Amino acid sequence: GWVAGAQFRQGFPQQGYATLRATARHTFDNAAGVVSEVFSGARNAWPAEAVAHQGFSSSAVILPLARGLLGLDGDAAAKSVRFAPQLPADWRELAADGFRLGAARFNFAYTRRSMTDGTRLGAPADEIVEIVVTSSGAAGFQLELAPGPELVDELRLEGELSLCALRERDERPLAGGRALHDGARGLA
Repeated sequence: GWVAGAQFRQGFPQQGYATLRATARHTFDNAAGVVSEVFSGARNAWPAEAVAHQGFSSSAVILPLARGLLGLDGDAAAKSVRFAPQLPADWRELAADGFRLGAARFNFAYTRRSMTDGTRLGAPADEIVEIVVTSSGAAGFQLELAPGPELVDELRLEGELSLCALRERDERPLAGGRALHDGARGLA
């Protein structure tokens, strides 16, 4: 789990996803939802020094999934939430509902679809990326959006959330004619 998390964090999403999948396959090896913190090598046998019922055993799948693949993170005290998905190239859409920070609740929808006319230059493989974020109880929260190498064509915020930053993987602001839409306040 720690390796998958580090791979996502350091910008290696393909390797992080492969490691996450390999770790998740061990979820039901010995007991439901228990991933050993120690592996025995080629035999896939439960080593005597492994402890099955520790809370961190399931975090080997949950943390790299939530923070790495889905890119969800936040700080309730600082009133900030981050959505930075690092999805495999063949994933066309993602929905992550019910992400909570204190009393605030967030739902994220990510859609990547092919353009029909193919006239826009600079887009990876003529694709359009749309992100919709809905929130409740999130007054004062700031959203940092970091879609990695993807270009965001449409962003819709629904609820009390405001946009803090729209960033690429290298932390430079996105440039160009991308449309940003705020469902409640008409930001364009």
